[in-house]
Amino acid sequence: MRLFTKFFVSVITVFGIAFLAAGYLILSYSFESRISRELEFALQQYKHDKYTVQARMFSVKGGSFEEMGKEILVPAYFLADGQTAVCTGEREDFEGIGLGDLSEDSYWYRVVRKEGQSFILIGSRMEQKDRNVGFVTKADITEAVRQQEMLGKYFEKFFYAAMGAGVLLITGLSLLLTNPIKKMTRAADRIACGSYSERIHIKGRDELGELADSFNRMADAVEGNIEDLRRSAREKEDFVSNFAHELKTPLTSIIGYADRLYRRELTRREVKSAAWYIWNEGMHLEALSSKLMDLTNLNRQDFPLTVMPIGEFLTEDIAGETVIEGVKIHFRAEQAHVRADYDLLKSLIRNLTDNAAKAECKNIWVEGQRCGKEYCIRVADDGKGIPKEELSRITEAFYMVDKARSRKQHSAGIGLSLAVRIVQIHGGSLTIDSTEEEGTTVTVSLPAAEEGGADDAV
Repeated sequence: MRLFTKFFVSVITVFGIAFLAAGYLILSYSFESRISRELEFALQQYKHDKYTVQARMFSVKGGSFEEMGKEILVPAYFLADGQTAVCTGEREDFEGIGLGDLSEDSYWYRVVRKEGQSFILIGSRMEQKDRNVGFVTKADITEAVRQQEMLGKYFEKFFYAAMGAGVLLITGLSLLLTNPIKKMTRAADRIACGSYSERIHIKGRDELGELADSFNRMADAVEGNIEDLRRSAREKEDFVSNFAHELKTPLTSIIGYADRLYRRELTRREVKSAAWYIWNEGMHLEALSSKLMDLTNLNRQDFPLTVMPIGEFLTEDIAGETVIEGVKIHFRAEQAHVRADYDLLKSLIRNLTDNAAKAECKNIWVEGQRCGKEYCIRVADDGKGIPKEELSRITEAFYMVDKARSRKQHSAGIGLSLAVRIVQIHGGSLTIDSTEEEGTTVTVSLPAAEEGGADDAV
């Protein structure tokens, strides 16, 4: 059963039952109140008539039941031991009433409905010269019952009108509640079919509006995750494609020159030339294998980060070990502390300076300074620079701006990928700014730490 049907039937049923129950209780109370008033009025009248009859019975003149009946204005019924009952009204109205039903200490009454008329019979017993006499009168309450029946008919009309209005109201409420859910269901189906940009627009600050906002946030998260998955899949495809391409070129050269050495008689010079090509391509494969191993280890291994003086690290450790032929390296750093892994940080700076040197630069500047709550390390060069359209991809594995030059230098195109992963391990960020023919600046921002701070593990 649909939610609309469940809600509609449930509410209408509860509403109808509640309305009928309330109407029944009100009408019952009203009828009982009317009957009580009529009974009270009839009892007062009966007491007056009884007093009149008793006065006549004990008078000197006396009189028969017929004569006493003439003294009162309502139909009366007289019973006595050993005498025929006397009735001044329609006898069938008093049928079934015996002297044993009446009491001297209390009043007996009965409500009777007959042929569109309603009346109350009230009676009791009284003594007349050592004999018991029953006296019953009839009070008409037809008008009171008719008014109650009219009230019931008015309630019936009002009930149908209220139920009609209730049906319209509940239908509107049901649609108001279920339409947004239907919209969400259709949107969810479209998202499931691949339309991840699907959103719903429901105005209001109630629960349905909040649900719509939550649904849209969920859709945003799903779309973002799907885009991440697509990008990851695309990067993996590019990685495999680039890796296969990087393997194919040196392997083709190695196989070709090895085959040449095996099949042909070569001069000493030709043998050395072929061997050099094999060695050169082998070095390229070795560099590729080493970088891939480093990248794999970075993705799988946990690294403890310790607080270290970054200024001394740059100006003493790195400056003392970094020598690149034909390139002048300038070091300058402010003193501060960061949480870092010594070997990873050294590998990061080495990768950045190696990349700068491969850009055919003459000078490299390695500078460090405090930037608020971070410590910024800048590695700048005056080399060829990187075209703007290439900047967004240079951190991808195997991506090389100048493949011919990189292959001659045994570059695998993974250096910046390693640098990005190392920076991520340290909880920092890496940005690259470059201008063609002017140079490139790589800025690494690491969270600064207080001296003697606790160590972390990442």
